[in-house]
Amino acid sequence: MTGAALGIGAALQFATPVHIGPGVFLDMRAVPLALAGGFLGVAGALPATAIAAAARLWIGGAGAEAGAVALCLASGSGLAWRALVSGDRQRGIPALAGLGAISCLHILPVFALPGDIQAAAFLGPIPCLVVLNVAGAVAVGLIFEEARWTARTEAQQRAEAAEALPPLSGMQPAEPDPMAPLEATGGSAVAMAAGCEGCPTPAGSGCPTTAALFDRASNLMGPANPPIPRARKSA
Repeated sequence: MTGAALGIGAALQFATPVHIGPGVFLDMRAVPLALAGGFLGVAGALPATAIAAAARLWIGGAGAEAGAVALCLASGSGLAWRALVSGDRQRGIPALAGLGAISCLHILPVFALPGDIQAAAFLGPIPCLVVLNVAGAVAVGLIFEEARWTARTEAQQRAEAAEALPPLSGMQPAEPDPMAPLEATGGSAVAMAAGCEGCPTPAGSGCPTTAALFDRASNLMGPANPPIPRARKSA
């Protein structure tokens, strides 16, 4: 989708061209396509080039075919820059200026035009276009590079955090011991069931709810040592 957006951006450049002959014009179309190839690879360069080339052929004119070839050269220059510049480190202004300079290869189809149009192009808009290509690649490329480096750093941090965690596959939850005493650290089982986890012992006077529960349980079960009835003496 980012490649398609850059292709639409390249097509919009056709709205403000510099005309150098009938049906022949120059513009800043190379910068979005070079960025698509340089930062998104083939997956981004293909939709960007397809959209921009379709728009150029639809406009038509004497330079339509040459313009479509220039678009392919612009995205191809971005792919070549991507292969030459390492992505393991953050790419600064010199590298991005190189992207803008190599994107100027899209000017080569101008040599296929008639001689008078070539002279008008190289004496007029082409020098300014080269400067604008380099400046545009640096300005927009810095934004792309910052986003790429931030995403790369966050991915590395997540991977390091995942490696630092202990494995959970061999850990099994502890089964409760049915023979364990009711009393536990910080409160008894009855107290916890009553919502009084803070009571230290069942007989503690700090929690009236727990004390009432144990009193009722004691009454139901009867005394712990019931008295043995004595035998009556025979009359």
